[in-house]
Amino acid sequence: MKKILLVSLMAMTAFMAVGCKKSSSDSEDDGKIQVNYYLDYNQITAGEIYYSYRVENNSKLQEPDRPTEGKFPEFPIFKGWSKKEVIDNMDELWNFSTDVMKVKEGIKTFNLFGIWVAQGE
Repeated sequence: MKKILLVSLMAMTAFMAVGCKKSSSDSEDDGKIQVNYYLDYNQITAGEIYYSYRVENNSKLQEPDRPTEGKFPEFPIFKGWSKKEVIDNMDELWNFSTDVMKVKEGIKTFNLFGIWVAQGE
């Protein structure tokens, strides 16, 4: 009985060790950049990521589904994503057709922030 129990425990340990390994595509050392989309700049401190994935540097980014609801009722209209937390004009929105993410060596995270405006803006 002890031998069966020991073999079972060893098999379970080996299975768990294999099952817990990250695949090479999920590795943080794969040279890719973590891209995080936040519904607004307040969520970065709260850790509330709307969408996230990894991509090679110097790449175009994926545009996630447009959010339909913001956190602030006075700013109900979603305009797009920006690498700046607050923008001065709509020309600063990320253009997913043409803009390419470029980060300095050693940077592992790139953030985009949702830009919301009041009705009529």
